Amino acid sequence: VLEGGVKTDISVRELLPSREIVDVAKRNLYDRKFNEVRKWMAKLKMDNKVRSDRTEQGILIHVDSQVLFQVGAADVHPEATTFLHEIAAMLRSNRAKILIEGHTDNIPIHTERYPSNWELSTARAVRVLRYFVEEEKMDPRRFSAVGYGDTRPVASNETPEGRAKNRRVTLVLNYPEDALGKSTA
Repeated sequence: VLEGGVKTDISVRELLPSREIVDVAKRNLYDRKFNEVRKWMAKLKMDNKVRSDRTEQGILIHVDSQVLFQVGAADVHPEATTFLHEIAAMLRSNRAKILIEGHTDNIPIHTERYPSNWELSTARAVRVLRYFVEEEKMDPRRFSAVGYGDTRPVASNETPEGRAKNRRVTLVLNYPEDALGKSTA
């Protein structure tokens, strides 16, 4: 307790959390959220079609394109909407910003609608985004979409199995700094 008129030498900078404290809090938040994603995925029982990773980029949910689309198309299978609805329910339970990435294998596509893998991968990412915004009525400010074509493979394109892994849609979940220390589940 200070007497009236006495000042302290504590600056505002000393009252703000240090970068190390923020980094630890962020790691803890991502650990919790990654565990929640893994539990959610276990309930889906789609181990070979949906995978998750935790990287510097954020929490990644990789969905094999065959779960969502016909070969060479970006229209969502009608039966895939149940799966996307489940993803939407999981996304609603948190405050993550979601980047939706479209990826293809290295086999060239050349149709009137998709002149290259760039257009196909971008159309797929945007279609998934539109599902969440239009069908699930989720906040569009949480989403962005990008298409990478065949430029970011996760497996060798030399085998059919590798190409199948490269044809995917990846949801990248990032949490805003204001979510640190708060339960968002």
